[in-house]
Parts: sequence; C-alpha cells; structure tokens
Amino acid sequence: MGVGRIRTLAAAALLGAAVIVPLVAAPTSYGAPASPSDRQGIIHRGFSVTIDRVNPTSIEPNHHLNVSGVVTNDTSTTWLAVQVYLLISYYPARTQKDLEYFAAIPPTTHFGTPISTYGLFAQIGDLSPGISRRYRLSIPFGALPISGTPGVYYVAVSVLGGTSAGRDNLSDARADTLVPLLPSGKQREGLGLTQATVFLPITAPVKRWPDGTFLDESLAGLVSPGGRLSDVLDFALHAPRDSLTLLVDPAVLSALQAMTAGYGVDQAPGRGAKPTPGTGQEAALDWLTGFHRLASRQTLLLLPWGDPATDSVAQHRMGGVVKAAVRASQTYSVEQHLRAHIVGWQDDGRTTRAGIELLQRAHVDLQMVSTASLPQLQPDSAGLLPARVSVPVHAAPVRLLVAGDQVASEPVTSTTSPFDLRQYLIAEATIRSLSGRADDAQTLVALPTDWDPGTGNQADNGDLAAAFNFPLLISQTLDTTVSGGYHPYSGRISPPAHTRAGLSGAVLAGIRHVRYAGRIYAGLHEGQPSARTEFDRVFALAGSASWLDEPRAGVAIAGAAAARYRAGLAKIAVSGPSFVAMSSSSGSFPLTVSNNSRGPITVKVLISADNPALTFAPIKPLSLDPRQHQDVRVLSRVTGSGLTLVRARLTTTTGRQFGPPWEFSVRATQIGLVIWIVLAAGGGVLLGAALFRVLRRLRRRHRGAQAAAQ
Repeated sequence: MGVGRIRTLAAAALLGAAVIVPLVAAPTSYGAPASPSDRQGIIHRGFSVTIDRVNPTSIEPNHHLNVSGVVTNDTSTTWLAVQVYLLISYYPARTQKDLEYFAAIPPTTHFGTPISTYGLFAQIGDLSPGISRRYRLSIPFGALPISGTPGVYYVAVSVLGGTSAGRDNLSDARADTLVPLLPSGKQREGLGLTQATVFLPITAPVKRWPDGTFLDESLAGLVSPGGRLSDVLDFALHAPRDSLTLLVDPAVLSALQAMTAGYGVDQAPGRGAKPTPGTGQEAALDWLTGFHRLASRQTLLLLPWGDPATDSVAQHRMGGVVKAAVRASQTYSVEQHLRAHIVGWQDDGRTTRAGIELLQRAHVDLQMVSTASLPQLQPDSAGLLPARVSVPVHAAPVRLLVAGDQVASEPVTSTTSPFDLRQYLIAEATIRSLSGRADDAQTLVALPTDWDPGTGNQADNGDLAAAFNFPLLISQTLDTTVSGGYHPYSGRISPPAHTRAGLSGAVLAGIRHVRYAGRIYAGLHEGQPSARTEFDRVFALAGSASWLDEPRAGVAIAGAAAARYRAGLAKIAVSGPSFVAMSSSSGSFPLTVSNNSRGPITVKVLISADNPALTFAPIKPLSLDPRQHQDVRVLSRVTGSGLTLVRARLTTTTGRQFGPPWEFSVRATQIGLVIWIVLAAGGGVLLGAALFRVLRRLRRRHRGAQAAAQ
C-alpha cells in the first residue's frame, strides 16, 4: 500500500459520466490475505495516481479530510473527463491482524465505499499524453461513510476516464494509504505513547582508484540536486531534532571530502591518458556542509568502512575484510573527533549467524538485524515482535536490535515516500496504543540503504515532523533504544530467499590479491599508522557490498589496488655477491638492501642454505628511508667442505616473505686436524735441523779458537 502504488479496480461501474457505483463496504472480516505477488507489479489502464498529502494526518470530527496527489497520463492517448473519487473502509483496523488484512488486499478486490456525491469528487478534465495534473479532495467528516469507531481506516483514491472511443465501467487506477481516527476526550488521554526509532542509512558505492581518482561521476551525481543522497539529506534536514539515527559509511564522507579539493575521473588508469577533471566539487562541498549541520542535530553511527559484504566474506573465510573495515571506521571517528559508535548493519539487516559472529569478533559496538532474518521470532499476544534479542554464538551471547522491514504491516522499500512513512508510523502507533502495548514495545524502523525519498517530498506535512507531531508518537533516543531487556532467540538465522547472491568469484579473487600484497606492504611500514589505515581502507573497500550489484567495478578497483601494492614491493630488494668462498669454519659476506619505495620501511633479511651444515647469525631488522641502500655483513659458520646454494630473502618484521630471493653459491674448504699435526711436526723437524746446524757451527768455531790459542 502507499503513494505510488497503483491499483486497477475490476468493478467500479460508471453511471453516466460522473457517478460511480458504490463498492461493497468491508464487514468485520476483511477477506483472505493475498500472496505477495498480488501486491506487486500492479498494472494500470492508462493512469498513475498518487496520494502525497493528507491533512490533517488523522480523521478528526468536525473537520474536513483533505486528500491530494497527482494523476499522470502515461499513455499515448488523450483521456477525457478524468475524475478522482475517494474510497474509505467502513470499519477500521484495530489490531495488528487487521493491518495485515489491509496490506493483503489484492488490487482487483472490491474494497471500500466510494464517495460519489457531486462536489466531493474531483473533475480534472481532459488529460493529454504525458501530462500530470494535481487533484484535491475535501470531504466533511459527516460525509465520510465510516463507522466512527477509533482505529486505522483504509483510504484510497480511484481514477476514472474515457477516450474518444467512449467510456467503460472500470476504474483506471487506484492509490491507497492509512489514516487513523483517534478516540476523543478522556479515552484519548488514557492512551500510551509509542516510541519510535528511525534508522536512516547514508551509503553509496565508492569507486576510487588507489591514486585517489574516481572511476566515474556516480558519487557526484548522487550528491547533486535530484540525486538520491541529496534527496536523503534534504529529507533528514527537515526532520525534528533527535528523530533520526544516521547509519553513515565513512568511506562516502572521506571520498566527498577529497572531491571538495578537486579530483580526476579516469575509467582506465595506467594507460597514459590524463584523468578528466571532476565536475562534482561544488556539489560535494554543499552536501558536506548540509551533512555537518545534520550530524549536529541527529544521532550519528558509523558503518564499517565501505559497508562490507559481511556474510559473503565470512562464508569464504575472509573475515579480515570486516576487521579492517571496523578498524578503519574507528580510526576515522577518532581523526574527525566524532566519538561515534560502529554499528553492524549489513545488507539491510539480511544476515546469517556467521555474519553476526564475524561482526562480534571485529568488535563493533552495536549490531542490528532485520526481522526477516529471524524467521522463528515469535510475536507476543498483541502481535508485536520484540525490538531487542539475544542470540547464542560460540564466544558469548550477542545482543541485537531488531529493525522491522515493515511498519503497520506495510513493507518499507526503496520507493517508500516520506508521506508513506509518516502514515505508516502513525497507523502503527494508533494500533499499539489501542491494544494497550504502546508503553511496553518499541518501533524500530530501518530504511533501505538505497532509499530515495524523492525530490520535493518534504513539502507541507510529508515528513517526519508531522509524524512526531502526532499525539501518540514520540521519537526515541539511541540510549533508550538499546536499554531494557533482550528477548532470547535460539532459532534459525537466515536471510530471506530473495536475498542477493554473494560476491562473485572474480571479486573474491581480487580481495585475496589485495590481502596478500597489502598486508606485506603495510607490515613493512608498521611504524607508520597512516600506512596501516590506508591498507584497512583499501582492503575493506575491496570487499564492499556495493560489488554485489556492480562486480566489474569491484574487480577493477581491487585489481588496481593489488597491482599498486605489488609495484611498491618490487621497489624493495636485496642483492649481494654471486659467489663466496670460505676457507675456515667461520666467515662473513656482504648483502645490500635497497628501498626505492615512496616511504620508509622496516625489513628483515632471512638467509637460508640448502646444506644445513652452513648456518648464519641472525640479522637485526633494518630501517631504511626512501631511496636508501644499506649494506649488511652476514656472519656464517660451516662444518665440513663443499658447495651449497644460499638464498637471501626479505620479510616483514612478522615474517611475511616477499619479492624474489637473491641466490648465490658458497664453497667451504676446511683443512683437517691431521694435516695441521703433520705440518706442525714437519715444522718441528725443520726447526730442530736448523738448530742442530747452528749449534754445530758454533762448536766448530769454538774448537778453532782453542787450536789457535795453543
């Protein structure tokens, strides 16, 4: 149900040109619910019609009910004497079950009583192809064909028109909404207030290359007037203070901040062409200015960086993506002085137990899940689902906020208008109050990540301000939302059948390449927090949920990031001699480590030999500045002789090896102990012979001297 939902009426007979046969009023039984397919793909016979204003927001005695919207001729035929009629149910919904019946009304069902009194329907005349025209209906309370019982009434508008070929007896389009009627006097005073928390995601694909240029102008288009993020910001700025909880991807904020300084767009970097100057600099600046104003008025929570596809990476044992994403968001919060909590809200709450466990291990501050992922969650006696649950996991129970994907039994989709949202919220509040459960339960509503409120939908009373001015509805702070008891849930956790498929094999391969090369590169720069932060952001973005729908962009961006890391690693190398000869049991030889990368590094050198008889003394980690070369003297020991192959490799300080090894040969030639004894003995003999000759000469001289004396 809702604005923009068009229904073909199968039996709304015409009497002449302006009188419609009343449809059968609904008794206390509203008919069997329809299947979901009955509520989608509604075909109209030539018109689209919307309801975008209801004033006042509820039916009030002694006041007119004013309903207005737009009729559009979507055909190539001119429609003649177009008329718009109001229909309303005789009995209201008073329970959640009643709302479910309203939501399940098939588009062809006779439902509601049309108001065909002359002057109470709109005559908007002939409508040419492609032309839109506003209508307005103003119905006195006394002219409404209703029981007058407090509750939520089903209100619709029906469009009738003819062509040059004549008129038929079928209505041509229908749009509907929900409008409550409250008790009067002391009965109203006794009603409790419903507390509502509305979560508004602000996220988008961030298509940035590693050098900071952008793949395209899609983000600029989203923040420009008429773009989805521009519409979301406009809607949020019209909301009352503390009525929204923002779920923001900091990767989007960072990208927009970069755009404000000027940026380039390059669809295929590395091919020599210069990037095209970006055109969204002013739009990014204007949007960020508005966002900072918004953040000062509403509660701000940060999503993990890049909004990773948590379930998909968990399934393929790539939990490091989510851990990096959470660290990146934590760092961003500190850098920007936001002090914002990190919240796990993946794929609009469609999750698995593995995804919940991964987010817990990544240390998010808060987790949210959709009711659709808890298929065995049971409502209470009033038909209300719990807003907080506790689920068991391996480490410890995890507390989850449960955000409904329906309000007043109506699905909240990407095309739900602010008017729809307002009417759904006040209808839900009315039912809760009438059931006496308003003070006991909370309404948590999470809008889809691709929600677009549309341009100009904040006019008049189509925003949250009117919703929270409703006497039975108040906004709820985050502290109140997370406080209170948590309902234990041990049932199945699984996303709905229509959930998107996981990341493609090509994207997953790209993530692996980024992980391998990026971890090594970040490890070499471990003394620089900026290098670690850069890797966390790049790695997280490689696993973004955006690539579920745009796998080619994800593959290209991950591939470029991995290539950039590999190119940086290729500039760090070790070299040395091609051959070393050792003539003793110990010796040394030189190696040279070169850093031609763009930053200082800390690296270790690992030496190994094919022959274990050759060993090497450990080498302390080396710190090198950019463009620095450092020589290292390697001490070695050997037992035995022979020729062996030696490899010198570079590693991070944690032992991750990278780059090609430097290979060289070492020949060891040791002289044994026996040879040394023989040499020593020979030396002794030679020394003894020399001494003997000297002594003999001395004796001869002495004898000669004695003979001469005689």
